[in-house]
Amino acid sequence: MINFAELNDQIKKNIKKQDFSFEVKKLLCKYFNISLEDIEEEKGFIKLNKYFERFPVYLAVKKSEKFNLQTIFNNPEKNILLRWWIGFADKLENERERLRLVLVFTKDYFPILCLMLMKTFKEMLLSVRTRKYVKTIITFESEIADEIFVICKFEDLLKEKALELNLL
Repeated sequence: MINFAELNDQIKKNIKKQDFSFEVKKLLCKYFNISLEDIEEEKGFIKLNKYFERFPVYLAVKKSEKFNLQTIFNNPEKNILLRWWIGFADKLENERERLRLVLVFTKDYFPILCLMLMKTFKEMLLSVRTRKYVKTIITFESEIADEIFVICKFEDLLKEKALELNLL
């Protein structure tokens, strides 16, 4: 027997994810002066096709009410953001790709944030001497992943990168 309530919830969840994914793509278009056709979505990751060198990352998107930034301070190992990041990292084929993973996430009435390895953050903004847009970052260490992670506002990161590329 079909559980219509469960089916309806799944459909709503998929629509929310597609809407959020489209919102992320529109931001990429806005800051990197590209069209939607220049963006590829494959295996659950968003990346810039022929403009990959402008923003050489694999974006995983997640919109959920389940995350709470407070857990980063109280118990980072139980933070759902870390589990999401590890889950997406496991889908990537090699270590080089994992180093370019950025988890873009939000929940209702919350800014769009992103989570990445500290290495990824530093590499992405390598030639930026003084950050103009990314002013606030949260860092935390994970013993499970044996890494240091960074969280910042996604749009600020895009602005910073676009400024570096003289696109603003």
